[in-house]
Amino acid sequence: MLSVMIRESDLLKDGVSSNPNAEEQDLMREEAQKMSSVLPTMWLGAQNGCVYVHSSVAQWKKCLHSIKLKDSVLGIVHVKGRVLVGLSDGTLAIFHRGVDGQWDLTNYHLLDLGRPHHSIRCMTVVHDKVWCGFRNKIHVVQPQAMKIE
Repeated sequence: MLSVMIRESDLLKDGVSSNPNAEEQDLMREEAQKMSSVLPTMWLGAQNGCVYVHSSVAQWKKCLHSIKLKDSVLGIVHVKGRVLVGLSDGTLAIFHRGVDGQWDLTNYHLLDLGRPHHSIRCMTVVHDKVWCGFRNKIHVVQPQAMKIE
């Protein structure tokens, strides 16, 4: 009969040893940096108004940021460091990065395309502007100035 003594300090927890050496610490730090939204991201919108931001570099299954907006998300576009999210009530939510380089989902700008409220049917980037299909018109939005032309 073979008996093996395993100390708790020798066990791996979630694939990481409890006492990592310097090389393992550097690797863990590098992976943590990849999990920030400073690097490239993928944005997903849901019918319940939630927007989820995932890393497109590492561990893409883990959600980095999320926010609940006031209506269904129908479209998402990125242009010149801004992300525009079109909602089904005719509102655009405009997101930008914070001073630390991460996407700031707490300070965003809402732009109402008009009354009565109808869905923003489509959005496309044209040069440095975003064209939005709303009712029977096309609204041209300047993402940097956060206004309609």
